[in-house]
Amino acid sequence: MNIHKKINKNFIEYIIGVGILLFLFVFFITCTQIGYDVKKRCELAQNRYGGECVNALMNQVTDDSSQYGKNDAIWALGQLGDKKALLFLEQYDTREKLPDRAKWDEGISQYELGKAIKLLKSGFNVSAFVWRD
Repeated sequence: MNIHKKINKNFIEYIIGVGILLFLFVFFITCTQIGYDVKKRCELAQNRYGGECVNALMNQVTDDSSQYGKNDAIWALGQLGDKKALLFLEQYDTREKLPDRAKWDEGISQYELGKAIKLLKSGFNVSAFVWRD
């Protein structure tokens, strides 16, 4: 009887250990992908507008010649966590309660803007330690 309890206990510990390792693997892959996407969006904005990443992304949001990429820039600003982007993004917040997803490239999505502002205000981004310089 004791041997069965020991086998069951070892099996449960093994399953828990594998589950933890699988979670960490997926977490780090996801964080790495987020970091890659942020850097890619920074590079695209810098190629078009010049300057440092945050300023280039803010210029992308203010560029009235194109609606394309504004929400991507807002998302990246939220991920970067630079506080100077907070005041900038707040000026676009209409405080309008909208459905979760608006059309991505038909202007600024209040939903995405709200998520970015919330992330900037909290100052806590669980994935950032993996990819931020």
